[in-house]
Amino acid sequence: MPDKVKFRVIYCSGSDDDYPAKSLEIHGPAVKGWQSARYCAWPQEIIVELEQVTRLRKIQLLSHQSKIASRVELYVGNASARNQANGHPDIKYLRLGHVSMKNGDDSDSQAR
Repeated sequence: MPDKVKFRVIYCSGSDDDYPAKSLEIHGPAVKGWQSARYCAWPQEIIVELEQVTRLRKIQLLSHQSKIASRVELYVGNASARNQANGHPDIKYLRLGHVSMKNGDDSDSQAR
């Protein structure tokens, strides 16, 4: 079984007060996770910093059955010489690609 990679949230463009991005750092059945604020501006951004340089083969995203992002874009960057301006790290990112998610209407929210 693959190991979980330790990370911390270093930036989030916004969140619901009851679902802060920092909760993504905690794993367990009672954790509610992150949720954007209602009627927020899009796109939403979350930047996580891995504990160390890591080779990733798989990223697992979990979504609520009725609050599904339509698209998640993935980027990678090196934060070794990070400058922070306005709360947003000044890092050059390379786009890896994106994942499109279905809203579950065509499967009656049964598929995962």
